[in-house]
Amino acid sequence: MRVLVAILITLLFPFSTYSAEKKSVKRTDFPYYAAITGNFKKGELYKAHLTADIIQKSRGGLNRFRLYDGTGRDVPYVIIENIFPGEPLKTYHLNVIDYSIKDNVTTITLEMPTGVTDSVAILELNIDGKDFHKNVKLYGSQDLKKMEPLTDDSVYDFTSAVDLRKTAITFKKSAYRYFILKLTEPEGGKQSDENLKLQYKGLDLMTNAVHNQQLKINSVTGLTTTDPKMRFVYDNKTFTDFELNTDGGNNSIIIVKAALSANRINFNISNPYYNRRVNIFSSETGDKDSYVVLSTGSAIYSFPLIAGGLTRDFIGLNSGHHIFYKFVIENGNNPPLEIKGINFQWVSKELFFVALDDTQKLFLRFGNPTVTMPQYDLTTFIRQDTWYDRKYEDVKIGDVKEADDYKPDIKDNYEKHILTIVIVLIALILGQRIYTLVKKAAVKY
Repeated sequence: MRVLVAILITLLFPFSTYSAEKKSVKRTDFPYYAAITGNFKKGELYKAHLTADIIQKSRGGLNRFRLYDGTGRDVPYVIIENIFPGEPLKTYHLNVIDYSIKDNVTTITLEMPTGVTDSVAILELNIDGKDFHKNVKLYGSQDLKKMEPLTDDSVYDFTSAVDLRKTAITFKKSAYRYFILKLTEPEGGKQSDENLKLQYKGLDLMTNAVHNQQLKINSVTGLTTTDPKMRFVYDNKTFTDFELNTDGGNNSIIIVKAALSANRINFNISNPYYNRRVNIFSSETGDKDSYVVLSTGSAIYSFPLIAGGLTRDFIGLNSGHHIFYKFVIENGNNPPLEIKGINFQWVSKELFFVALDDTQKLFLRFGNPTVTMPQYDLTTFIRQDTWYDRKYEDVKIGDVKEADDYKPDIKDNYEKHILTIVIVLIALILGQRIYTLVKKAAVKY
């Protein structure tokens, strides 16, 4: 026994000494690379978009990249998310100059304030009451003679049963003097009550949306932008080769090897209607017991039989980079959903760098999670809150390729060998102990 312990100490001692050494990073430490070509000029700033393929092969995170020029010099870089400051938001109170009802159609004519020439992209209706549903046609006009159709939309409230309320009408940004709203009843203008019924695990949710009630619209406000805070540019990738099973509780279990971050996940579902809860987990290894919770209780639903439709086929998420994602969809007594694809969306990532010299080609190396994260002065000058004010030139990153000169870190192999030896020795120790106990018990009896 003591001999085995001594062997373990001897083996682990050089490993701990090796781990303490600080190793410099070389090009040969990375299993993947992608070329960046262009007429690079010394001291100029460039921006290159990081593709989904690069992100998926970037084990250990994006900040473990290295960028090299043709001579092997380390070119400093910084990675920025593609987020812009939002447009300044202006709001205008529109004047109601006509309000009429004819043949079950309510027509509201609105006028922009005198002297205002700004374009608006949203009309927000201040509506009292609950449980309503109206179809809306919106027109724009400069003289009330010629009307241009802008959008077909709807306003509704089902908050007696579910958290669903919509009173804003979004359309292409327009600078009309007048806006005309025409409100009609859903389902061809029938003067009848509509029952919205949702069932989930034996629980019935019912609301009566009385179509023939007259909505009280207190005011209408025009907004100049749909995104007053920040503007996000997204990348996306759709997966269709995921693993799909059903557990003993009739829950759908979906596992996707994505190797991506996710700000929004969309489900392509072919069922005619549904209302399901979805729980999301992540793992870096895919082992059964390695998943951790990312999100619980989010709902996806669709009921297209209502005019205008009620659909939410996505889940908002703020997930970092994970290799595996597991989705648990609670089906209750319903048949499992027919899922055709799962689409991941994330804020696009941009690589900024300053050329060290005039050159034609640079090489981005990545894919090794054990290398240290670099520290560059460039991060002081190119930041998330300033990058859009800098002068830069866009360049394109080429296809991802496997590096022929990749040399795996000896530390990784050493760790595997040490782990194998330790497991074998522990098994021998336990086996010897069990054999001794069994032998003593046999002698005793």
